[in-house]
Amino acid sequence: MHELFVEMKRVGIKPDVVVYSVLLDGHFNKVFETCWSEIARERRNFEIWVKSEKLIERMLEDGIEPDVACYTVVIDGMCKMEHLHRAQELFDKLLENGLKPHVPVYTALINGYCRRGKIEKAQNLFQKMVDSGLRPDPLAQLVMDKGLLRSSEMKKGNDDRIPEAVTHH
Repeated sequence: MHELFVEMKRVGIKPDVVVYSVLLDGHFNKVFETCWSEIARERRNFEIWVKSEKLIERMLEDGIEPDVACYTVVIDGMCKMEHLHRAQELFDKLLENGLKPHVPVYTALINGYCRRGKIEKAQNLFQKMVDSGLRPDPLAQLVMDKGLLRSSEMKKGNDDRIPEAVTHH
């Protein structure tokens, strides 16, 4: 996919936010699929982070501002790499830029917080989503419910009862 991007630029086709979003999403997905077991987790996460930050930087240098869908891709990727602080920074930047987050971007960040056991932050964000007038879809509700269940089971010492199914969005 990167080759196509380079070729587009070479022939004078200016990539737009959709091209960058697809490139970022493809980058995250390819690395997670092919490198999951090949390299150490910390190294993998660092490499993904560096490459995604370079893509975002290039996008901004090209004068292209991310839209909500693009932010969703990057926030979800950062959460999967356990860079919750960076994911939250991006969410805040989305708001600062006057964009209105949709349910999938909230769900990505809520899922990140739940997976790291930060249930209170997830609940606060879920409530913020509802307070903003958005109605949680079934996936958002499932992510929050699963996080609450995991938290409850962990407090009881029964965290082995909850399957480790990965929630994708």
